[in-house]
Amino acid sequence: MTTTEPQHDACPSGTPTPSTASAALRLPLSAGFFSTEVAAHLGLSRFVLLGFAASIAANVLLSAALLFKTPPQTVVVVPPEAGFSGDMGVSLQTAYRVDENGPDARLLERTAMTLIQMIATVTPETGRTQIARFLEHVDPEVASKLEVRLLRELKSLTEDHAASVFYPLEAKTERRAMTVTVTGRQKLVLGTKVVTDAKKSWRLRFRHAAGRLFLTGVEEASAD
Repeated sequence: MTTTEPQHDACPSGTPTPSTASAALRLPLSAGFFSTEVAAHLGLSRFVLLGFAASIAANVLLSAALLFKTPPQTVVVVPPEAGFSGDMGVSLQTAYRVDENGPDARLLERTAMTLIQMIATVTPETGRTQIARFLEHVDPEVASKLEVRLLRELKSLTEDHAASVFYPLEAKTERRAMTVTVTGRQKLVLGTKVVTDAKKSWRLRFRHAAGRLFLTGVEEASAD
């Protein structure tokens, strides 16, 4: 008589069947996917994983910094026509930029060169007109004092029947301080005779507001 012994599974208890193992591999990716065991299985070192994580963290920080960084503001300034063209021989019909470092150095220099010509190259006939044009670009807080000073100098020039001529040679600009020092030859003319001819420097100070430059002061500086 043949006895049929009960058949047992070939796989011991607790060992997953192929279908179970296959199902485990099909699980969705989770936060623990890159575990040490899986990394070893894929041949990846812990150093590579740490470097990868550090790279991601650096990219996230950089993105956040760029996102919250305040972009620099730039203002385009188009100088007014009055006082910047015509008999002065200088045209400023060009757009200049004003950024976090202040007004464009070219704008400061050319404005200073033009304004100093208005009050340093004067005749008794043109003096009042030029002073009026000059004051259009002066800070209102100092305009009255400057006007009194310029009219007093014009009166003296008129009484002597003289004319003043200034020939600018160079300009040094300090952009952040918004100051320009213009150096040139200052001549005093009586009739057709030049009675004085000297090197002279003028320092002009500005402030910027509402897209415009305002002169806040002008004074004689050392010409050395």
